[in-house]
Amino acid sequence: MYNKPPSQRNDLNGLLGLLLALLFASPLMDWWANSASAWYLVYLFWAIIITLAAYLVHHHDDHEP
Repeated sequence: MYNKPPSQRNDLNGLLGLLLALLFASPLMDWWANSASAWYLVYLFWAIIITLAAYLVHHHDDHEP
């Protein structure tokens, strides 16, 4: 059903979680959340996170059409 072993899938999901924590719960957030940054930057970060998550799900999903 899955191409990669469960431990490797969990590692990729963990890395995605760390990226979320880095962007939204660290001092790095002060950099992109200040008033001088573009208004759409937060939406861009969320779009990147959603795209990466969708890629991980699609990449590991090996169902027949």
